[in-house]
Amino acid sequence: MHARKSLLITILIVATFSLILSRFFYPEVRESLTYFPVDPTLAFLTAETKLTLLNEKDNDEYMVEWETYSETDKKVYLRQDISFLYTDGVLSDTMSEWKEEVSLMENGKKLKGEDSSFIQSISLHHAEVHLQDDVIKSAQKMTSDALYIIDSSFSPLESFRTPNNKEQEEWKKILDHVIAQHLQYSWNELIQHFQINREEYHELTLLDLADYNDKPLPGLDQEASQQVLGQLWEGLYKNFLLGIKLSPNDTISPIGSKMPLILINKDLTNIYILIEGKNGEKIRLIQEISSKND
Repeated sequence: MHARKSLLITILIVATFSLILSRFFYPEVRESLTYFPVDPTLAFLTAETKLTLLNEKDNDEYMVEWETYSETDKKVYLRQDISFLYTDGVLSDTMSEWKEEVSLMENGKKLKGEDSSFIQSISLHHAEVHLQDDVIKSAQKMTSDALYIIDSSFSPLESFRTPNNKEQEEWKKILDHVIAQHLQYSWNELIQHFQINREEYHELTLLDLADYNDKPLPGLDQEASQQVLGQLWEGLYKNFLLGIKLSPNDTISPIGSKMPLILINKDLTNIYILIEGKNGEKIRLIQEISSKND
């Protein structure tokens, strides 16, 4: 009996030690995305965000496939892809994946939808490379996609990115108008709540960021712009995708929040990210704009 008890204790000790080792060497979740200076020798061979309406409909619901894909020109220490999906200006879902010592990343989901809507997605494709002398650098690329889905009892289910006829043009006009009204009202409320002078800021939406892969943000050169964008995505990952902290003890999910408005101070000192939560919470994330030498 004593020998059996000793064996059980030994097994428990080994099992506990093994668990500690596995957590130390193989962490289950990497809760960070970190910007490092850009490595000019590292490039993305391809990167894409894709939305596709599937030919499936049941009980007045349709299916949308949401995919991200990216590949670097060599294997790197760490690859990460994160993506946000918005339906009619409201966050519907997120995707986040990371892998070590790979070049290729693929991720995807199938989502249900109903009624006519406008869906948009933006993704960050990130690569972290470790060089000699403990030097760490990175590469990043943003991609996006947008799809109008028309689900009407008077016509077949269809989707388009750019209108091909007058009916599609009319649907686009209606959806754009309704969504813009809702978002502008939300953003105006946030700006008034935080007492922000709009004239002091350049205004962008989260989806607009994908336009700045190869051109600089307002007031910045290309090198500084890439640093600001990298740090901006780092903040979005830690303080938005993983949950929005209203206080040290109160965190809410980003799902159901409205499209963020991004304000870049014209004196290039800070960036505000304004977000209305699902239940009307008013959130302001603040990012300081660092100089190249910081």
